[in-house]
Amino acid sequence: MHVPLCLALALGCSRSVWAGVVPPSTTRPAEQERAPADTRHLFSRPDLAVPEAPAAHQLTLGSHPNPDVLNSPVRARVQAHQVQQQKQQQKEQQKKPKIQLSRRRRWWFGPRSTHNDDVHAPSPSIGDVVTNTVYSGVYPVVNVTWGNKAGAANAAGQTFVSYVDTGSADTFAVASTFRCVGMEGPSPGGEDRAGSATVTTTTTTTYSQADCNFGALYDLNQGNFTNLTARAFSISYFPEMESLQGSMGLAPITVGGLTVAQQQVALIEAARWTGDGVAAGLVGLSYPAMTSVEDRNTGLPATPYNPFFTSLAQQGIDGQDANASAVFTLAVDRVPRGTPSWKPAGMLALGGLVPSTYYEGHFTSVPIEPPAMLPKTSSFRAFYATTVQVVYGPPAYNMATSDMSPGPSALDSANLTSSPSFQAVMDSGTSANFVPTTAAAAINALFDPPAVFNKTLNYYVVDCDAKPPLVAYRIGAQAAAGTNSSASAGRLMPIDARDMIVRSLNGLPGYENVCFSSVADGGQPYGGELIIGSTWQRGYVVAYDQGRSMMHIAKRKPY
Repeated sequence: MHVPLCLALALGCSRSVWAGVVPPSTTRPAEQERAPADTRHLFSRPDLAVPEAPAAHQLTLGSHPNPDVLNSPVRARVQAHQVQQQKQQQKEQQKKPKIQLSRRRRWWFGPRSTHNDDVHAPSPSIGDVVTNTVYSGVYPVVNVTWGNKAGAANAAGQTFVSYVDTGSADTFAVASTFRCVGMEGPSPGGEDRAGSATVTTTTTTTYSQADCNFGALYDLNQGNFTNLTARAFSISYFPEMESLQGSMGLAPITVGGLTVAQQQVALIEAARWTGDGVAAGLVGLSYPAMTSVEDRNTGLPATPYNPFFTSLAQQGIDGQDANASAVFTLAVDRVPRGTPSWKPAGMLALGGLVPSTYYEGHFTSVPIEPPAMLPKTSSFRAFYATTVQVVYGPPAYNMATSDMSPGPSALDSANLTSSPSFQAVMDSGTSANFVPTTAAAAINALFDPPAVFNKTLNYYVVDCDAKPPLVAYRIGAQAAAGTNSSASAGRLMPIDARDMIVRSLNGLPGYENVCFSSVADGGQPYGGELIIGSTWQRGYVVAYDQGRSMMHIAKRKPY
């Protein structure tokens, strides 16, 4: 039987504090009654204005006690998309590309190494799955409520701790009747209830539900879930050989007091999973192209549907105009080591900006771009992607300042190197910053002492007390991907020094001093997207503006 590891990471591991649900956000009556502030002066573009979200729709994020069990599908989805594009080019197809993406990648996916070598350490498993991860950080979670049937004993609905992920689009919960299956077969199979998807397997071992270690489960008898019999949900996570299968349906979904009465969602009925005992859901905030829905009869990708936030924006948010209704904002906190096992970890605001107490200075607005292989004029959107450069140089931080950011003189230094431009995805569900191979090697060599690439982990391992280099993204230059833009174009947005080295596996024998660089090797861009992860996002507020196809970015106030 699998016994999950509880990693201290930046947090404690007492699950009793959670009670399976994130504590509700607390706002004072005066805050709830105030009118949204005029924010036109906050934007570098005078034609833009985004109001603050209504206080009732500002959600306190929870800091998950085991933050890295779930990672975003975005990186492996990009790789799958690139493979698909290559096949289309080989066949000389001229059809509009389809984003058929259904993979995720964890921070590590093989036997762990305890130091800068390839010595393998034992790890717990269900079948062959390797659990846990090497990166700390905060995967933000919120309460998501699924409505119950009329007359149900719990009229308020069923609430689940759910990951907030800008790199995916589906909203799912796990059915109380789900089957936890092992790693021996190619994927879960069999029918769990009427209308469920069936996937043929050769060998599948069924485990107890406790082995998959989800949090609260969805009660089918109470829940108001209408099965869409022609559609199924299926997502596989490689190379871990984890997967989720289930039914697509319609259900009332409420987040932050805002309800979509007939939201298309996924109900998980078969899972190969190594959970954390707390979360049993996810709310994806990306575009329809990122949904993982398939035709139940053929198994082929089905027409994408509108995810929760897209549906919410289209129906409108009370008190906000159409532009504001299409904006959500994330401020993800840095949670120090040694804090309690639950601590407010930032804010998700629906229908506008987070309060001004979270940010300073102007918002820089950049376009959300179509995938790199499509013309810039295309209206198609899949990821929250924009063109950037990574800029780096020797250590230049004032470690005595409260935010450990480099000063203006350091950012103007002639010692900085700029990479060619590339397209990057803003993804709250991935910790690392994936940059091109050449830049990753150069950046990690600038640590003092240098970081070392660990072939087993496939990431850079660094001395926990090393001096980090200066690393920043140049955002807003909008040069074509693969080219060098002017050094003065765009805005330099550095990674805080505290987020350049991440500690993890704390308290696990043999891992006490293992630290990792937050800059990872993303391979060669080849016209595809890399990732700006949550380690960078801890220093910024990002407003995702679906209506204008823009992201608005401001620096966090020191915290």
